Amino acid sequence: MITASAARAFAAGVLTANAVPHAYAALTGAEHLTPLRGRHSSPAVNAVWSGMNLAAAAALARTGGDATERRAFKVGVAAFSAWALVAERVTDFH
Repeated sequence: MITASAARAFAAGVLTANAVPHAYAALTGAEHLTPLRGRHSSPAVNAVWSGMNLAAAAALARTGGDATERRAFKVGVAAFSAWALVAERVTDFH
């Protein structure tokens, strides 16, 4: 059975993983797709989107999470990363 705390940890992992490519785009001056400005989002917009993802992840994360929550977080990171690799290959959404 999936607990609410594990579901929050999983979502925090997904959001954290999503923040990384947007932070990279912001730091390197690249355009990257965001829901805020579309396919040609500027580095500044990517910085904002990355920060929004990290803030939401922090809001969902609990301090002192147990082993199940830490595992759920890692599964969230892995699940998003796998999805992003496949989606970028299939749709060229960068």
